[in-house]
Amino acid sequence: MDRGKEYSLKKLAKLADNLRRVVELITLYNLEQDSISERTIGILCERTRTAIINIDILQFLWPLIFKLIVLITN
Repeated sequence: MDRGKEYSLKKLAKLADNLRRVVELITLYNLEQDSISERTIGILCERTRTAIINIDILQFLWPLIFKLIVLITN
């Protein structure tokens, strides 16, 4: 992940430890490393919005739809 301010690194490290995952930080201001993850997030959000609009799903269900889109994509 990049070193953005969206997430608390301490909380994320604790969560990753609980889930037995490793958090790897990329080099600062290195677009080559960051662009793939940013584009992937953009694609997943776009697919989620499309599903919500096409299927006429209630807005408060978007986290569940997002998880489903990630599962389908993976």
